[in-house]
Amino acid sequence: MRSASTSNRRFSGRGVALLVALAMGWMLIGVAASLPAAAAHVRAEDSISQLQADWESAAEHEVPEYGQAWATVSIPAVGLQDEVVLEGTDADQINVGVGHYVGTAFPWDPSGNVALAGHSSGWSEPFADLDQLQPGDVIVIETAESVYTYTATGSAVVDPSQTWVLGAVPPEVTGATSSSAHLLTLTTCDGPNNEQRLVVWAELTSVQPRA
Repeated sequence: MRSASTSNRRFSGRGVALLVALAMGWMLIGVAASLPAAAAHVRAEDSISQLQADWESAAEHEVPEYGQAWATVSIPAVGLQDEVVLEGTDADQINVGVGHYVGTAFPWDPSGNVALAGHSSGWSEPFADLDQLQPGDVIVIETAESVYTYTATGSAVVDPSQTWVLGAVPPEVTGATSSSAHLLTLTTCDGPNNEQRLVVWAELTSVQPRA
């Protein structure tokens, strides 16, 4: 699936502060989780329970606070089901579930790249099998209001310095079938010493109200 180019491109960010935040989160996904397995599992279950409770009273398209759980992500092809998504990519978030890069798009935004990070090894490893995804596999993000279905289009292995992959990446790089304005990017560590990053891109293919 790794047909995408890994050539360097200028990252179209939203200022120096955003670039720093993205770079910090980008580096942390290669750091081993510090929580014991049992503690990470309990925290994840607590986060999902709290998330489901919060959904009942959530305002429409409410922007989450830092560290707050606001969605779940599922990837049926690799057996990932309802993994909690938290705002931020510090260790406190990605040691428990999947982190959302602050400053990147949300699924309900009219356009943009929704960028998520998760461990591929360690105590919390939601993206352990991310390298097995194939074009056409679906990725589902569920929020308080809607279920967003994305279809995987391409992937690449890049150096940690290549933060451009979290921006507005053109279809010839992502493998998208069109110049879709709605992109999803999944990132995790790669290589024997976690010295690189595996990136998987997907494009939005359907939106449905949450039952």
